Amino acid sequence: MTKQLLQDGRCVNVGCKGRVVAQQFSERQTNDTLRYLQGLFDVKKFKDENAKEMGNSEEHPHSVILSNIKAVVDDVIGHSKYNKVDLNSLFSFMDK
Repeated sequence: MTKQLLQDGRCVNVGCKGRVVAQQFSERQTNDTLRYLQGLFDVKKFKDENAKEMGNSEEHPHSVILSNIKAVVDDVIGHSKYNKVDLNSLFSFMDK
């Protein structure tokens, strides 16, 4: 399987003849995937969960790379309106 650049569902790579059906994901599926990745690349959480096994050993060898990936995922989640909760509307019944 190869990655193909799509525009309006059509392959725009040189030599590509035909249509490629792009898979679409719902907002919920995308948000769930981002949440999974956020937890997957959390080095601090990994260290806390595995403190007994690791002891006081040095840093994880890929902690900088994992932290950078987590920062990108955090940034995307931070810009997502799917992640926001309007507390005023949630607790509006208390204003009565």
